[in-house]
Amino acid sequence: MKSTSDNKKIIFFTYRNFLISFLIPCILLGLTQLIFYLVNSSYFNLEQEKLSSILLGNFVFIMSACSMYLAPFILFSICPILSFKKIKYNPIRYFKNIFWILPTFLILILNLIDVFWYQTVGERSSWQHVDTFLAIVDKTGFIISCLKTYWPALLLTIIVIVLLGWFINSIDRSIKDKKLNYIISTKSLILEVFLMMVVIAVCAASIRGLTGSPLRTIHASKFVNFKNMDIVLNTPYIMIKTVGKKIIHRVNFFPDNELQSIFNPEKSYPSLKTSSDPDSLCLKKYAPQIKNIVLIQMESMGAEYLSSFNSGISYAPFLDSLIKKSITYQGWANGSLTKEAPISVVSSFPNYGAGGGNRSIIVSTHFHTSLHSIAQELKKLSYDTMFFFGDENGSQYLDIFALNSGFDHYYGMNEYNKAHPGNSDFIKGTLGITDGPFLEYSLETIDSIHKQSLKPFITYITTTTAHFPFLIPTEYDSILEPGPLPIHKAIRYADRALESFFKKAATMSWYNETMFILFADHTSLSQGGFWITDKGKRTIPIIFFIPSMSEDCHIFSSKLAQQVDIFPTLLDFFNIKTKIVSYGNSLMDKNHMDLGLFNDGKAHILQVEDYLIKCIDNCNQVELYNIKQDPLAKSNLYNNLDDDTTQKEKMINLVRFAKATIQQFTNRLIDGKTTVSSNDDSNK
Repeated sequence: MKSTSDNKKIIFFTYRNFLISFLIPCILLGLTQLIFYLVNSSYFNLEQEKLSSILLGNFVFIMSACSMYLAPFILFSICPILSFKKIKYNPIRYFKNIFWILPTFLILILNLIDVFWYQTVGERSSWQHVDTFLAIVDKTGFIISCLKTYWPALLLTIIVIVLLGWFINSIDRSIKDKKLNYIISTKSLILEVFLMMVVIAVCAASIRGLTGSPLRTIHASKFVNFKNMDIVLNTPYIMIKTVGKKIIHRVNFFPDNELQSIFNPEKSYPSLKTSSDPDSLCLKKYAPQIKNIVLIQMESMGAEYLSSFNSGISYAPFLDSLIKKSITYQGWANGSLTKEAPISVVSSFPNYGAGGGNRSIIVSTHFHTSLHSIAQELKKLSYDTMFFFGDENGSQYLDIFALNSGFDHYYGMNEYNKAHPGNSDFIKGTLGITDGPFLEYSLETIDSIHKQSLKPFITYITTTTAHFPFLIPTEYDSILEPGPLPIHKAIRYADRALESFFKKAATMSWYNETMFILFADHTSLSQGGFWITDKGKRTIPIIFFIPSMSEDCHIFSSKLAQQVDIFPTLLDFFNIKTKIVSYGNSLMDKNHMDLGLFNDGKAHILQVEDYLIKCIDNCNQVELYNIKQDPLAKSNLYNNLDDDTTQKEKMINLVRFAKATIQQFTNRLIDGKTTVSSNDDSNK
């Protein structure tokens, strides 16, 4: 009888310990979810949400995440024969503890880091961000910077894990001290198998979201409004669900002939009709005297930091002064990462869902896809082509992209160090060489090559200092005034570096024959309001500066310009005859459409004229807003299609257009039709 009694006690203690051990990470993940909301509450509007739905949604995704991460621990825990068989040194028990400690650590640290990191990228971290980290050559320095910033999260996690590990180990020992003896019996085995099957079934159901269909990120919208999905989702779940996701699937909303009539990305240049808008006329007026192009990608320079856009304080006074002497557009960033902007600008290819969970094409299985580029076109006109990126060579894969896109010369940290041996212009843990020295180096290199070859040139320069962790040279720390956000001082430094760049460039012989195009790669930290809406998070400056431009051409255009508009605009500007696949439009074209495209990993987001469209789950769920009348996008017009017949037809056509852009982009990428095969390469 004692053996039977011992067996029952052992089984009871086993499942009690298992339940405690499983619930602890779940509860802690729930607490970090609460911390996440408290820190990032300005990014969410929960006025119309039900607390019960928020809690239920969190419960579903927490259970799913913990069941996936703790799966090995669960298997080792629910077999008392392995856990408590009377062996002096039982290795199973130690494996079980390891399979609890490591996953629990990951669950907590991932969610705690996103408490702070979310403000930088405006979305939950996914495996794409791991890919981005893996593309950084100086991983050690970047990790050190992260540790300096997030050390409280790491320290708290370690302390909690150590205490909980000690607690669970104490429970195990207390059971062992009872000297219970497990005797194998048919009755006990039947009970164990039954309980194991129950636990496995419950965990499998949890992973699937406690429903009949597999749980997906999109299911978060069943609990809260789509805009608030990140309050229900947790980072451990997103991370494990996006690992290795690089496959996209064909969509077939329309037959080919109908698709082409709705949206056709194959375009011929130069445009048949030039726009009579002032900005277009000015570009056309100065085109004959411009030989060179300098593209400057400004790290994280969101429009929010410029008084020209925010009607308030300027954290970049020089750039604001340059805007007053330029043709400036309200820009739309087609990506959210540094590596995504060059593809948009150079090849007119947006981040529109190229890689499934890993959205950027540069880290997807489709990176081998052939893309057309402005560098390739200008090389045909005997241009020198140069690309500058101040991080270590290989970082972000931009050296590979640049060379494959027609840039003959790539200048990274290796080349900089050769020109400046023993330099101290790289701050350990940052994305690259600080802007001041690197912009000066870029300028000197351009000038040197131009003097040798006497050829016109196109060059692409990326700045890096305003990227997390926002570190600037120590000599500027006491000079530059900080702002409410950590990025503000870095923006001030980047602005000073640009000012020095243009002062020195003005002394170069080629300066007055050059058009400078400045744009941000993406936005970053925000103080809230409009700037954290889907539209605000995409809004960047796009600036065309020609030194000799007269005052009547200093224009702040009402057009929407996305990064992918730059390539076709340059084709019109130089009157280049060619055909390209482009998801943008020339800003000089009479038929230019205000269009912005983006995919945030959860939805396709478009601005079409005054309307913002969100196509969720391939448009099975749609949100549509008139952002001219409703800039904070609070009133979903798609919910009221029956109210007005005229309005209904317009809304349906907008959604049809959105579907057509998705189908063209997705299927062309799958089929490798990202260039026009019958391209006429002759030039006027």
